[in-house]
Amino acid sequence: MGKIISLAFRLWLRSQTDRLEHLEVKISGKNRQILTGHIPKVALAIEGAIYRGLHFTQGCIIGENIRINLGQVIKGKPLQILEPITARGEVLLAERDLQTSLNSPLLSTALKDFLFNLVPAQGNNNLEDWQIDWHNIEIQPQEIFLTGVLTTPDENATPLRLQAGLALLSPSQLRLFPLAIESSLLKQIPEEFYLDLGGEVQLEALNLSAGQIFIKGGIVINP
Repeated sequence: MGKIISLAFRLWLRSQTDRLEHLEVKISGKNRQILTGHIPKVALAIEGAIYRGLHFTQGCIIGENIRINLGQVIKGKPLQILEPITARGEVLLAERDLQTSLNSPLLSTALKDFLFNLVPAQGNNNLEDWQIDWHNIEIQPQEIFLTGVLTTPDENATPLRLQAGLALLSPSQLRLFPLAIESSLLKQIPEEFYLDLGGEVQLEALNLSAGQIFIKGGIVINP
């Protein structure tokens, strides 16, 4: 039964990603538990994953007390998670993969929302109509650098550079300090900023070293 569930998890994970170069799945639990649709523990080892254009170098993830639609899985239907679960593990993001991900919908939207929540309204301009094209990312010990071009709706373009120290303030909050944004179109930039990740995120470690970001912690995954 564990082999059947392992295969179902493999198929489910591959259906959730654009690419998955390497995947290992280990199911832990007794058959009598699994036969009720209760999976006590699933351990995943992932390399070379792409999710909505965002590249992940590698990661080790563990989920516990997972409820699935076992009856449908046995009949050949896709696996479904029936209840929210907390997944814990470690993820490594290499600079080269983040560079490739810069213009993905997931990362570019998150960076734009972050930047425009950071700065006050610029006169009568609606910042949501502005466009950012990110060109380069550089990861240094506990610091991140981003460069790109900021363009207004009237096609006024200017270079944009963001530099921020990044540290874990609490399990669900990041501190960006010192913070510097260089652009002739943006004014009144704060020197520090606190980013709330939400109650579903519980980080234990966030380390930036030359060329990579290491993240350890947990996140709630909803069905």
